[in-house]
This record gives sequence, structure tokens and C-alpha cells, in this order.
Amino acid sequence: MGKTELRNQRISQISRVNNIRSSKNVPSFLSSNKSLLQKWKHNLPNLIRTAVLILIVSSCSTPTVWSYTPNSYIQSDRKILLKTVSIPPFRDKRPDKEENLIFLGAIPLMPYGWADYEKPENAAAHLTSKAWKSYRPAEDFAAALAGELKNAGTVNETFSELRKEDQYYIRGTILNTGYRGKMFSYGLASLGPLLWYLGAPAVKVENDLSLEMNLLNQKTGKILFAKKYSAVPISELGWIYSLPDDFRYSEMLREIYGEFIRDLNAEFPSGLKE
Repeated sequence: MGKTELRNQRISQISRVNNIRSSKNVPSFLSSNKSLLQKWKHNLPNLIRTAVLILIVSSCSTPTVWSYTPNSYIQSDRKILLKTVSIPPFRDKRPDKEENLIFLGAIPLMPYGWADYEKPENAAAHLTSKAWKSYRPAEDFAAALAGELKNAGTVNETFSELRKEDQYYIRGTILNTGYRGKMFSYGLASLGPLLWYLGAPAVKVENDLSLEMNLLNQKTGKILFAKKYSAVPISELGWIYSLPDDFRYSEMLREIYGEFIRDLNAEFPSGLKE
């Protein structure tokens, strides 16, 4: 046997030994699922993009049209307090704050990104809904109160502007319509959405509402009734397959108006003279 053939034979033997050693050092479950791991690694960016895309599509498809349904009242609770009352648009005393830091969730070790709005109707977008184009709190809250008072039988007629001949009017003030939202990344930056597929919450949204309600005598300038109201905040977690509604102000407004009418009936059990 020549030197060249002998050298090739030794190289072949060494190669077989190295292959045997390397196969012994690799766990069997990894070697048997190597192709699956490669597919997972290849599809990882697609999974992340899909999760984020679901949130975007959901926020673009959720309706954000303002609507208000008054509380229901039994006949025995109906009491005429006034024949007519004016309810001009509410005053707006909310602070100007618009903080959108959702992108911070893409930074490693940051548990979430967040958005914090005091006037959420001015935001270009929200966590699970699109821009609220048709929502005007000052006018909408006043119109909702007019419908509530009529439905409760508290007044016979309402007017949307203050007239000189009106003796009584209701002055509403918006103190707070806070909106807070979080998008969880669990400190994993762009890999965080993978946990959404495993059942971890994707978002959390919260709405707050506070108003001040005054009943005044326009002729005397006297404040007959004044009280600040705060609805129970609505806070909800959302999953990638079940995102919450982040536009819940009509529900909280209904709570406040129900309490306001009960307070008026208790304060003026015999009604008001006109």
C-alpha cells in the first residue's frame, strides 16, 4: 500500500471518530428536532409581526362612534323637578396631557410601553380603537344629560343653550376623562409578543371620568346644588384573541347621571318653583 493511500485511510478514520464524538455530545431531542428548531427560528419574525398586526387591525376595526343610552326608571321614581331647564355645553377643566410612550416596550428589560391621555379624543390612535372623530365631550355630555332628565321625568323640556328667559340652568364641568393604556412586552423587547401566543395578556386599558354638576338660578345667580362626581374606573386586561373596548365613557357617564338625578330628587323633594 502506497503512502498516499495510507494517509487517506487515516484521514477517513479520524473523520469517523470525530463524527461519533460530536453526535454523542448533542442531546437526542435536539438532534431529532433540528429541522423543527430551524423552522421556528425562521418563522420567529413572522410570528412577532403577526401579533403586532392583530393589534393594529383590531384598533382600526373597532367602532368608536359615541352613543348614550339613559338609565331605566320605574314609574314611582319619576318626579317632575322643573318644567324647563337649560343645559349648555359643559366647561372643560381637564389638563392638557398627551403622552404616548408605547415604543418603550421595544427596549430590553422594559416591561411595557404606555399611553396616558387626559383628552383622549385628541389622540391620533388608541390601543384598541381608532381615532375618536365623532366624540365631543362638552357637547355630547350635555346632550346626554338632557336625554337622561327627560327619560327620568325630572323635567318636561330642555334647551341646549342658555337663554335669558330661563330661570334655571345646569352647569356641568368636565374634570377628568383619563385614558391609560399599556402594551406588555415583559422585558423581552421585540420578542415580548411571543408570550401573547402562550396566553399572557397583551394590553391593559383604563378609563376614568369625573364631573362637577351645578344647578343654578340665573335670575339670582345663586347656586342651588353643587357636587363633584367620579365614576368607578373601568380597567380591563386584553389578550391577543380578545382585545377590550377602550372607549367606555358612556357607561361611566350613565352611572354619574343616575346618581345626580337621585341627589336632585332628595335635595328638592317638592320640586322647584318657577
